[in-house]
Amino acid sequence: MSRALVVVTWCGSGPPLSRLELDAEPDFELVCFDYSGTQTVKWLPETGVRLLTRATECKGQILDALAETLASTEVVYDYISVIDDDVEISLSAINQALRIGRRLGLLTFSPSLTKDSLGYHSHMFQREGFLYRRVLWVEIMMPFIAMDLFMAAAPYYSLAISAAGIDCFIYPVLARLLSLEGGHAVFDCVVAAHRREVTSGQRRFSNGCTAMEEAGQLRWLCQQLLAEQKPELLLDRDLRLLLGLAGHSCV
Repeated sequence: MSRALVVVTWCGSGPPLSRLELDAEPDFELVCFDYSGTQTVKWLPETGVRLLTRATECKGQILDALAETLASTEVVYDYISVIDDDVEISLSAINQALRIGRRLGLLTFSPSLTKDSLGYHSHMFQREGFLYRRVLWVEIMMPFIAMDLFMAAAPYYSLAISAAGIDCFIYPVLARLLSLEGGHAVFDCVVAAHRREVTSGQRRFSNGCTAMEEAGQLRWLCQQLLAEQKPELLLDRDLRLLLGLAGHSCV
């Protein structure tokens, strides 16, 4: 039976999982990640949800910590999802997203955003008349990622503290370099809401970079990887769009 890991982040103060609607039995393993690094318990009281704790600056370091943890476990997952603590979503919606993602055999997928959500990428917002849409990439806010792809990207998480560029450059480019099949999709039949203004783009992290600068470095790195390993893919229309080689960029 397929098994997924869903990680919901938490600032370490106030009630954890406060935006997660507990309306169904989860068809996945649920874990809470305390990114403040202040909590010492291994399980959340009352809910019994496992708690991982590490002080991090932003989501790239969370992904890095999770990849390190997964590399040392014998548990096999098919998908991992890392959902920000300012995302309102229900257990039933996560269950549904996993069912659809597995049925379609996707590499990455995401629920769509409600119209009143705070966000910048138009392709992530719900559109009427669609069950799902194939896209070039899904945002790092609440992605579901095939475990093979998530672990293949592990060497690059430490290069982007903000995680900017991991979603729109690293995942789709590695998928093509590794010949991983499945593609990427946003589900209009499954929705979530993003309730906090995105502020990571206004910060300069401990590596001296802003999120935009980190994304730019990853874009350049992906161009180099393609040139070295599969230069013929530099002519691929979708990759040229992603990497800004055809007058368009996702950042």
